[in-house]
Amino acid sequence: MRILFPVCALVAVAAVVGSGCASSESGRVSELTLSVTTPEDPDVARTVTLRCSPDIGGDHPAASQACAELTAVDGEFDELDVDPGAICTQHYDPVGYTVAGNWRGRAVTYTETFPNDCHGKAATGSVFDF
Repeated sequence: MRILFPVCALVAVAAVVGSGCASSESGRVSELTLSVTTPEDPDVARTVTLRCSPDIGGDHPAASQACAELTAVDGEFDELDVDPGAICTQHYDPVGYTVAGNWRGRAVTYTETFPNDCHGKAATGSVFDF
């Protein structure tokens, strides 16, 4: 008896690099707008676009790594905990991270304020490293 695996099951492993099956990924866009702001000047933000499917792109400088980290938590930003052992100063220089967009076809938003950028990047890894 032969067991055949559908091609989609094998290709799903490569989804993070932009591959996928039309039947499982059609219409499941992952495109996010990420912003970093400071309370001193909330009207001025560093903003990038990150696209993880159907292909990896946008103007995020580390799109592949950011998509891999988000894929590992299925786009649940609250689940990101990339470097829990990071050593950051206790200097208070708050920074706000926000996200709006779609992850695999579902609307997502995320807003979090961290005591400083080091704490934020420790929690979110390359996702907000821009």
